[in-house]
Amino acid sequence: MAEKAIFKLGGKFMELIFFTEVRIVRVGEDFYSSESSFDYSLLKRYLNHFESIVIFARTRSGVREEVLPKNKLPNDKIKVYELPYYKGFNSFLKKYFALKKSIDLGLEKHLTDNTAVLCRVPGRIGATGIQRLKSLNAQYAIEVVGDPYDTLSNGGTTHPLAPIIRFFSVRSLKKIARESPMALYVTEVELQRRYPNDHFNIGVSDVVMTDDAFVEKREPKTNSTPFIVICVGSLDQMMKAPDVVVKAISLLIKEGYSVQLEWVGDGIYKQEMIDLCEQLNISNCVTFHGKLPAGKPVRDKLDAADLFVMPSRMEGLPRAMVEAMARQLPCIGTRLCGIQELLEKDCLVEVNDIHGLAQKIKQFIDSRDMIEKHSKINYEKSLRYHENFLTPKRDRFYKRLAKKSAI
Repeated sequence: MAEKAIFKLGGKFMELIFFTEVRIVRVGEDFYSSESSFDYSLLKRYLNHFESIVIFARTRSGVREEVLPKNKLPNDKIKVYELPYYKGFNSFLKKYFALKKSIDLGLEKHLTDNTAVLCRVPGRIGATGIQRLKSLNAQYAIEVVGDPYDTLSNGGTTHPLAPIIRFFSVRSLKKIARESPMALYVTEVELQRRYPNDHFNIGVSDVVMTDDAFVEKREPKTNSTPFIVICVGSLDQMMKAPDVVVKAISLLIKEGYSVQLEWVGDGIYKQEMIDLCEQLNISNCVTFHGKLPAGKPVRDKLDAADLFVMPSRMEGLPRAMVEAMARQLPCIGTRLCGIQELLEKDCLVEVNDIHGLAQKIKQFIDSRDMIEKHSKINYEKSLRYHENFLTPKRDRFYKRLAKKSAI
């Protein structure tokens, strides 16, 4: 391996090494992403510039019944380098040295003068990968997709060391962002302001929207009772704040409002949220649909709703909200970096503010004019996330990356 990193100008590189926090499930010889947003439709943007991709990700064995066919990663151009599987901070600490060793072996195998390297941050996989790359004087680029300060400040984790982890996570991301030779941010302003880069950088959302995601005219509801509030998000962690929206719905029902909450998404906290609904005596007003395939099944749920709510404790730039906006749904969200770039100020609430969220939902229930106003505004904003608008900006970044070798 070369002692000193150099930039190599040239054509299309054969391979991209991609560090990501996404967890992978291996079923036989096939690999499946655990997240619907991390599938071939996302990965093909990289394949426009690289012949193949090697994904460095936590991987465990599983069975076919637990994965979605849509999330299968094609074997011809996408390979998975299996890193030790962990889930949670304590598990990470136990696997840390094994993780470093595995990354070192993976780089020894795949890092050549015919590869480029891209690390998604924040996250322990990306940060550990960058640490090892720097020890090799290897070049790399980053994608900044979220803010650890928000994640670890607003109840997204109950770990007793959260304040200490937050301090070091924020400091680490600031250093990583500042020093990276290239940086792509999923926001236009907010993440760049908090985690500036001293070199080449660009702001472009990782959301990719095609024509079928948009509806130019929303069909009027024939029956406005009950008022349907919809949330879309994983229940594997509490960062999407399902407890907050459930309690807000409970307050509205106590005031006599006819409201139905629909939650699309699955995870280990689903049963806990079902139990919470029973405790609040609102089980008949809340439906947990579990995980639905991306695309039409989710859009059908959005089209049947009156209001989209995302009371998250942490977000980058949320795809689910952009999809709701493209269906001309009014939206409510928390004052977090990516959400603030999407919504008007009168559609924002503070993190963990149950009463504030309930009051904001009431404003939409009570005002047809407010619904129509923000439906139109949201649709116009969502057009900025059409692939025809974003792809040229994103291609500029990946073309530059594809001209730089890692060693």
